[in-house]
Amino acid sequence: MKQDKRELIYDALERLMCRVPFKDISVESIAREANVGKGSIYYYFESKDEILDRLIERSFRRAIREYLDCINYEQTALGRIKQLFRSVLKKDFADSRRNLIITLHLSDDLTLHNKLKEVAVQELAPVLTVLLEQGLEEGSIKV
Repeated sequence: MKQDKRELIYDALERLMCRVPFKDISVESIAREANVGKGSIYYYFESKDEILDRLIERSFRRAIREYLDCINYEQTALGRIKQLFRSVLKKDFADSRRNLIITLHLSDDLTLHNKLKEVAVQELAPVLTVLLEQGLEEGSIKV
């Protein structure tokens, strides 16, 4: 089955970022790594930064999906929150690729850190809201 070009581009940037600092990656190098034309990248994305934003979102969504697949509902809400963060910070996802979230966290680039924090809040807030409400109800979390 033909893989979506966006996914090829995300995968290419992810592989590159595990080897090269983001500032040293060009749209041309992403296209080369993805084995797509540079025009294809601009068809789907306005810039290298937009690809990174969508890639970070994808990484958090995968971590949340992984968490939801293995959640232990018998734990307290506080235990489930800890389990969520372990899933996000896990060194390897199920497909054994290096964790982009860890890679960005270890980066010295302040802009990347800020992007990571922004997306983390956007992606994790809905899940955390539910868990915090459950924790308040069951008494495992006190405010």
